[in-house]
Amino acid sequence: MNIFYPGAVLESRDMTLDKTYTRYIYFIYMRNAVINFKTEAQTKADAQKAAAEVGLSLSDALNGLLKRFIKEKTVTFREYDEIPNKRTAAILKKARENRKKGLGSPIFDNAKDAIAFLEKQGI
Repeated sequence: MNIFYPGAVLESRDMTLDKTYTRYIYFIYMRNAVINFKTEAQTKADAQKAAAEVGLSLSDALNGLLKRFIKEKTVTFREYDEIPNKRTAAILKKARENRKKGLGSPIFDNAKDAIAFLEKQGI
């Protein structure tokens, strides 16, 4: 029997030495695209484990994130997601202290004035 249309199986049978050999040729039209990106091996493993814990594949989880990104056009990173190095932590601490003192940043017309302001603040 030979069937030929999108998504169908083409099956043919050859009779040789009283044995039947079946060959299947699958015609599958992929509706999916492949996206490759680099991440740390441990991050991938942790993400696969987390996805499995909620009953998803990593592909399902990433597809959900992509669809939300398309809809909202935003990517959210939370402060607690990243651990700053010592220099950045000190700058953030000083900036928070200055904000509590009411020493907020004005609007600048150029980078030179902005840098001078930050240096005056001790940042």
